[in-house]
Amino acid sequence: MPAVQLSLREGRTEEQKRSVIRRVTQAPAEETGAQPERVIAVLCEMPAHNWAAGGRTLAGETATAAAGNR
Repeated sequence: MPAVQLSLREGRTEEQKRSVIRRVTQAPAEETGAQPERVIAVLCEMPAHNWAAGGRTLAGETATAAAGNR
């Protein structure tokens, strides 16, 4: 039984999350021959302050960008 774990920054709509789950279920089902109903998908939502790139959190990047737009 294939299992996929996907981490996303919080803020997606329920429809967006359902769509992502449907799409990430397809690839392992097709590649392994497993029935889609047997593929486990786990979606982990994280707040922006728990994500970082280049040593800066995404929450900090969002705040910096917002301040620059004033």
